[in-house]
Amino acid sequence: MIRRWRDASSVIIAARRNFPNFQKQQSAPTDYVVLTAQRSSKSSFLPDGHVFPGGVIEPQNDSSEQWSDLLQKLQFRNLNLHLNDKTSGALNIYKTPKEEQLPRNISLRIAAIRETFEECGILLCRLPTEDKVSKFGHNLILSETEVAKFNSDSSSNKFYELCAQLKCFPDVWSLIEARNWLTPAFFKKRFDTVFFICCLDQTPPVQIDRGEISDFMWGTPQEYLALHKAGKMNLPPPQLYEFNDFTQFDSLQALADAAHNRHFCSDSCFLPVRFLLKDGAVIIMPGL
Repeated sequence: MIRRWRDASSVIIAARRNFPNFQKQQSAPTDYVVLTAQRSSKSSFLPDGHVFPGGVIEPQNDSSEQWSDLLQKLQFRNLNLHLNDKTSGALNIYKTPKEEQLPRNISLRIAAIRETFEECGILLCRLPTEDKVSKFGHNLILSETEVAKFNSDSSSNKFYELCAQLKCFPDVWSLIEARNWLTPAFFKKRFDTVFFICCLDQTPPVQIDRGEISDFMWGTPQEYLALHKAGKMNLPPPQLYEFNDFTQFDSLQALADAAHNRHFCSDSCFLPVRFLLKDGAVIIMPGL
């Protein structure tokens, strides 16, 4: 069967505000901010768009048995690679091809974590001493030199090698399943993308890759929606939809609770539909 959409995954990182001037922003609508990466103006897909970090899965690396071996070697006592996702049995993207060695709900998470580090320098990994399940994720902070060295490495297996060297493991347990989005058919490049949500107790530093990504932003859902409405930011339909949903939650704890209660996931794919009008176009999305 020919797949007309490339399988991909993204992570929506929501982090507690810890900026130096936060005390001056007590009127902010939320106590958390969400990360977006602005795609390069030269990008062939969504140029200048503000999107969540992520990208296409690389089965030869993201689904390799070497990850199981690494987890065993690091001796995580209370964690394993068997996650009980609600929607993994209903969505095609979660179905594991015969040639892949890890369950798709694991490899998709590894792909999202790998891409987030490649694009933004945020390493969503945990150490063996951090082996208890919680509603908040873990991340390791690397220096600019370490991130630059990683980005200059041309090895196809460099993310695994980095984790093995640091003796850490991608924090797949803190990426909570969210919606599955299909790129509309009128795009030349189309992706079948599953979103995950990861809540962090502190806002990590960002070190963007100046290739595909030109800038980044930490902002509240309300700030993103206002900038888009004013024509100062290009938010694709999935980001618009998710930010509208996020406005229901004014605290990071409430957002994390909702994610763990599966508020943001669905057993259906979401596909924005465009209708052309005489004076423009409208895009229809579920529930809006």
